[in-house]
Amino acid sequence: MHTRIATTDGATPMTNRTRDTRTALQAYMEHHVEVTEILERLLEHYRNHDDADATTLNWGDVGSIAHAHAQLRELSDWAFSEVEHAEVACLRCPATFGSSAELAAHHRAAH
Repeated sequence: MHTRIATTDGATPMTNRTRDTRTALQAYMEHHVEVTEILERLLEHYRNHDDADATTLNWGDVGSIAHAHAQLRELSDWAFSEVEHAEVACLRCPATFGSSAELAAHHRAAH
């Protein structure tokens, strides 16, 4: 449960059961910094493995990079609203929905 509390300086801190007194901007920026650091570390890690030696690679390495690929693809699809995260539009009206199930329910109710 989230509660919003107005402050005297006009900012609205985001609070919850743990009494988080940060503003939404502060919390967002903290996460933004950490996401950027993680992405930079991952990029550096995979750039250092560009010269993989064919004599030392094994199927475990393939499984590891395939897992990383799947995780990053899921994140990318979410960030750019692609694949299963894409909005679907009704062709009969200007409505858009977050899933094909929502679109189907809309069609049953409205068309």
